Amino acid sequence: MSLVPRLTPKVRGLLEGFASGLGVMREPKLALEVLWWTVLHWLCNALAFYFGFLALDIDAPASATLFVQGIIAIGVAIPSSPGFFGAFEAAGTAGLGLYGVAAASAVSWAIGFHLLSFVPITVIGAWYFARLDLHLKDIKSAAAGTP
Repeated sequence: MSLVPRLTPKVRGLLEGFASGLGVMREPKLALEVLWWTVLHWLCNALAFYFGFLALDIDAPASATLFVQGIIAIGVAIPSSPGFFGAFEAAGTAGLGLYGVAAASAVSWAIGFHLLSFVPITVIGAWYFARLDLHLKDIKSAAAGTP
């Protein structure tokens, strides 16, 4: 049994999903709206990074916030543990290291920022999950395609 035929449906699904996501580019108004929300999201996250730098007295320029979040985005794209623990911290530490930030300060920032952003989002998600009266068996049966 060849490896390629087994992967064909998954690769096709990924490519079709990617192509359908690009459908927004057909309408300039929607494309601009997507661009606006993307830029706003990245700038809000950069502002949060900057506040974290200030909290730990990390002396890095404002542009470092955008660079470091780009490095982290690439770092967490590599398959790793759930929640990207380890990959997030390693990428953040490496990015700040390029700005001459001491490793201890960089690691402290990365761990603190990751926990302070991950935990509330996870708790809110769990709250909604419970409020919608969902159960893990619902997810498993949906994945299996059974009602």
